[in-house]
Amino acid sequence: DKPSIVKSLPLSGMWFYKQGYEGYVEERRVDSCNYLHSRGVTREEVERYDIRYSLEKSGPYKNTIIFPVTRVGSISTLDYFVCRRYDGTKPKYVNAPWPKGDTLFITKDESNLSDVYVIVEGILDALAIARAGFIGVALLGKKPTSQQLDRLRKTSKRFLIYLDSDAFAQTVELKMQLNTLGIRASFIEHDND
Repeated sequence: DKPSIVKSLPLSGMWFYKQGYEGYVEERRVDSCNYLHSRGVTREEVERYDIRYSLEKSGPYKNTIIFPVTRVGSISTLDYFVCRRYDGTKPKYVNAPWPKGDTLFITKDESNLSDVYVIVEGILDALAIARAGFIGVALLGKKPTSQQLDRLRKTSKRFLIYLDSDAFAQTVELKMQLNTLGIRASFIEHDND
């Protein structure tokens, strides 16, 4: 059962470390909060998306920040989760132990200033796109599944693709796949200077 896997993880709620805090603060909490701060994540985003960190002392979820991905319109129906290491160890990401299927992380909410959907690889990228006023759509990787492509087709008819600079071939392939489905898609090429 998907939700029970996440519920069984030793998670703690996230909060932001403040300079000059006098009391005892668990090192992992501070490290994970500092990492989120460095990526521009706000306290409101932590609360809105229920971002957590793992309390595991060993195992695959040690030193990870956990991003639960829920079904659109339901905060209780877990689709997937992505864990991001904040300490620089490998692997950088640890995903849910089941296929992602049609799961997408979409930031659409009342704060979006534009109806442009921007496709990116990861959740932190999608959050940054949302802070810029667009709708961030994280594929949770470089290549979409056929189910994700179908869900994108049902979501919008217009996308901008902005995958990481090491994913140019995947960017071009995704543009062609979306165009074949009748979806207008453009991409932004990274400047390699």
